[in-house]
Amino acid sequence: MREDTPPEEHSTNMEKFTDLLHDIKIDGKIDNLLRHLDHLNKELPGENNTNTQLQHIAYKIDSGEIDKTYVSDQYFHMNFKDKDPKTKLTKSLLLAHIYTSTAIELKKHNNLMMAWNAISEANKYIGTCNAIYEALANPKIKRASKGGKANAKKVSDFKESVIEALHSFRPKKGWSSSSMATDQIIDHLIKSSSQRKDNHPEDRSDLIAKVRNMIEDDKDVQMAFTAATRQEQKHPSL
Repeated sequence: MREDTPPEEHSTNMEKFTDLLHDIKIDGKIDNLLRHLDHLNKELPGENNTNTQLQHIAYKIDSGEIDKTYVSDQYFHMNFKDKDPKTKLTKSLLLAHIYTSTAIELKKHNNLMMAWNAISEANKYIGTCNAIYEALANPKIKRASKGGKANAKKVSDFKESVIEALHSFRPKKGWSSSSMATDQIIDHLIKSSSQRKDNHPEDRSDLIAKVRNMIEDDKDVQMAFTAATRQEQKHPSL
């Protein structure tokens, strides 16, 4: 800001920014999420009452049955384990319900900033649901999606091997640091990458640096770093 700008002018300018959001209300956003969930639930087989599911999820979050580890595990399987689009759709819809329920509860307790964060996450997974549903309904989109996934897999093989290793070699008490995790999995990564002839740094120290950076900077790898293994966490299905 220029030093000679009067305080009143700066205040007026900020009002112009906030005025753009004047008509955007949190209740309207939550209602919009509920409409999307109702639509998706009606399109899927079975009796899927949105309000009942949200209440059920809120209870499980409050009791600790659904926690950060549970959400991380669902995210990991949806993105790196599950190949069936219908299974991906089910998990995406579950995560959309979890974050919508979270937004509702946070709003009830007037924690509006975190409620907006939950709304953003719920919208993201609803978007994923819509994309998967359209691909299942339209064979042409489905074929294009498969082609895109094949190309993406070639690019992300090494990243997937890092995520797999973080889950497979994770100590019972979890990883204490990115350095500890890297030291434990590096030999496995070098061996598996050589077998697949992946394009990765040949020098061991370069590879160590690459893995540490992925743990610290890549969202997917971070979630694998913090999530528990399947064997350690036994959550009941919803």
